[in-house]
Amino acid sequence: MILDWLQKWAWQLAFLAVACGSLYGFGYMKGKAVVTAEYAEQQAAAAEVASLRGRAALIKQTANEKAKDDRIKAIDDDLRIAVDELRRTRSERMPASAAAACQGSTGRELARPDAEFLEGYSADRRKWIAEVIACQASEDELRALLTPTK
Repeated sequence: MILDWLQKWAWQLAFLAVACGSLYGFGYMKGKAVVTAEYAEQQAAAAEVASLRGRAALIKQTANEKAKDDRIKAIDDDLRIAVDELRRTRSERMPASAAAACQGSTGRELARPDAEFLEGYSADRRKWIAEVIACQASEDELRALLTPTK
């Protein structure tokens, strides 16, 4: 009788232990999956925020470069007009024989003030070109940071 009772309880305890172990294992696996999913969701949200910030910075940098390019083009146009005006007025002041001799000249015949004026514009243009190159380099760095690596 006691032996039957012990055997009955032993089987029930064994079943209970297996059931508890199974529930614990299932709960552990389910909890791990939930935590992993939450972590992946947080990582995806952080990556999206970083991507949006990077895109915004890239758009702003592109707009700045376009504005700078527009300014450089406007200055180049003004310089071209100024040089043409100088050539025209210079040739109007020259005698016909001197004008024919200066045809196709490189600008060495310009008066010193005119040459200094154009040299200043040329220096500004070189500085702006250097700034554009620096902007392009920073854009390349930003693109390299934003480009996913495999």
